[in-house]
Amino acid sequence: MASFKPTTTFVMPTHPQTHRASEQKLVVNRYMFPSAGYRKPKIAVLFMHAIGFTKEMWHPIMQRLLENFRDNSFDLEFVAYDMRNHGDSAIVNESVLDQHMDATDNALDALHVIDTCNLKRDAIALVGVALSYGGTSLVMAETIRPGTFNTMIPMDPILYPNFINPDFSPMADPSRKRRNHWECREAALHSFLSSRFCKNWDPEMMTIYIRDGLRRVPGTQSEVVLKCEPEQEYQTFMFDKHTFYNAYTGLAFMSTPVHFIFGQRSPVISREVGALMVSQHSSATGTIIPGAGHLIPMEKPDDVVRELLRAIQVDVIAQTRQFARAML
Repeated sequence: MASFKPTTTFVMPTHPQTHRASEQKLVVNRYMFPSAGYRKPKIAVLFMHAIGFTKEMWHPIMQRLLENFRDNSFDLEFVAYDMRNHGDSAIVNESVLDQHMDATDNALDALHVIDTCNLKRDAIALVGVALSYGGTSLVMAETIRPGTFNTMIPMDPILYPNFINPDFSPMADPSRKRRNHWECREAALHSFLSSRFCKNWDPEMMTIYIRDGLRRVPGTQSEVVLKCEPEQEYQTFMFDKHTFYNAYTGLAFMSTPVHFIFGQRSPVISREVGALMVSQHSSATGTIIPGAGHLIPMEKPDDVVRELLRAIQVDVIAQTRQFARAML
């Protein structure tokens, strides 16, 4: 696929009620896709990434979604941001990061991005798409401010009932020990391609991770390190567990449609926990992607886009047209 680029990238404050809000910033990408002809109603989609990744990892999903969206009656806008200790936000915040990373703060940041971009004012519908920890914050954002989203698609979100005490050390401990320096991007690519962690990734996802998940070491010609330092990744796993419970509890009180996507081989969300999530919401759906692990968009982007299009068709387009007919 051709390179997919944002219409604009900007830096904005974090939510004013969050940790170190006066110091830490967010880097946000906006992608505008007006349909041909006159201005039409807009559907906006907010994408939220997982621990250890960046906003650009959504590019293959965005591009497939754009290419397969067949309804010319709507304009589209995509928005994605880097969590404050990830991606370009981590670079901007390098001197003011600490060990505090709260999924509720990330949910508030998401709401702040929505408000700053005027997504609720300018669009007829807002769709939330998120993976893993991003899915936790997506559900928490809707819990904090009900009615924010018209539909949500969380993929393998980290949500748990309070009678389960999940052990994140199998994921967190390796992140703390992971390699964080390569002589060049090509060496990093070779290292990742030989890793069990990445062996099932779509090739384009790997290309983007090498390009946007790494940064050049200042003062060197080609040496690179991860934008999200291993210690920051570890702390994001381990610092906050209360949001996993609070977001799960919030599902029972939501009227917004929720369409869960789970990986068949996920080592993070078991079939039993996934079933509990679906049962917690009065009308949630749950789809299991065959052959996918926890990192579903990286491994099965076409399957993900198919589910996104289905949710948008049912919860946005069909509902919009039904409302329009009722007004005649």
